[in-house]
Amino acid sequence: MKKQWIKSLCFVMSITTYLSATVYEDAENGNVDKWQVYDNTPAGASIMNVVDEEKGNVIEFLGDGSENGYRIGNFHGRVNDWNNSSEKTLKWSMKYDESFTIFVSLNTTKGHRYLIYAPTDYSGSWGYGLGTEATYGTWRSYSRDLETDLKGIDAENSIVSVDGLFIRGSGFVDDIALVNSKGAKNPANWRVYDNSPEGASIEAVVDSEKGNVVQLIGEGEENGFALGGTNRTDFAWNETSNRQLKWSMKYDESFTIFVSLNTTKGHRYLIYAPTDYSGSWGYGLGIEARDGTWRSYSRDLETDLKGIDSENSILSVDGFFIRGSGLIDDVVLTKSPPSKPILINWEECK
Repeated sequence: MKKQWIKSLCFVMSITTYLSATVYEDAENGNVDKWQVYDNTPAGASIMNVVDEEKGNVIEFLGDGSENGYRIGNFHGRVNDWNNSSEKTLKWSMKYDESFTIFVSLNTTKGHRYLIYAPTDYSGSWGYGLGTEATYGTWRSYSRDLETDLKGIDAENSIVSVDGLFIRGSGFVDDIALVNSKGAKNPANWRVYDNSPEGASIEAVVDSEKGNVVQLIGEGEENGFALGGTNRTDFAWNETSNRQLKWSMKYDESFTIFVSLNTTKGHRYLIYAPTDYSGSWGYGLGIEARDGTWRSYSRDLETDLKGIDSENSILSVDGFFIRGSGLIDDVVLTKSPPSKPILINWEECK
C-alpha cells in the first residue's frame, strides 16, 4: 500500500498538471503496453521501457533507423485512438542521435490528416522542422499548438480530434501529453491594455527553439499586454484552485509582470521584474531574465503573496499582465506543491 501511495505521489510531483491535461506516456509503470511497432520491415524492431540516468523510466525504440515505425494511439475510430477533442497542444520529450520523423494523427473537418515534424531547420507545406539540434543526442522537450500548425498548412481546416503519435527512427521518448493551457499561444486570447504610444501589436510567430509562440511588440515598457483580466471582468480567469504559475519568456529588454489576484483584502497584483533584488514591491527574477534566451519560471503565488502580506490569501488568480516587448509561451496555472515537506525515497519512484 505504501509503495502504491509513493508511486502516485511521484507521478503528481513529476508531471505538470495543466488546466487540462492528458498524459499518454510517462513510462513510470515500467511497461510498453500502449505502444506498437507499426512497421516491422526489416524485422526485429522492438520497444523497451528502460531507465535513463537523467529522466528515470523512458521508452526506447530499437530498429533499423527510419525504416521502422512505432505508434501510440491510432487513426480515428480504430482501437486505442486517443479521440481527444478538447486538448490540442502536444508536449513531448525525446533524446535522438539519428534522424526521425514524427506523424501526429488527426481527425479534421477534411478527414484524416498527419502533422509531420522532423529534425530540420526548415518548415513548409510538408510539415515543420524542429531544428537540426534535435538529433544531438540530448534530451529536448517540445510543445506544439496543433491547431495553429494545421492552419499553417491548411487555413480552412480544423481539428476535430487528436488521435495518436507515430514515429520513425530509433531513440528515446518520454512525457507525451496533450494539454489545454490558458491559451497563451493564441494571440486572440491576448489584448493590448495600454496602447499609448499607439502601434503596439500581438502576433503569432514561429520560434526556432519553441515552435509557435506569441510575440508582444511595442515601445518597451510604455505599452502593456494582458492575458486574462481582473476579478469580475469579462477576461478574468477566475481560477480558484490552482496557485502555481508557470511561464516561459525570451526578452532582451526590461519588462514588468503583474499577476492579477482577487484576495481576502481585495484586488492585488504580484509583480515580477528582471532584477536581482526583491522587496515589498515584488520579486526579482534575476538580471539574466532579459539576456535574450528562453527562460522558464515557476512561482507559488500564495507563498509570494504571503511574503509581502502574511495575513492575506488568494481567492482567485485572474490574469497575467506584462509591460515590455518580447516572446511569451506556456503560461499555465498548476497545483502548488505540498506545503509541508514530504520525505520520499526517490529510488522507489523508479
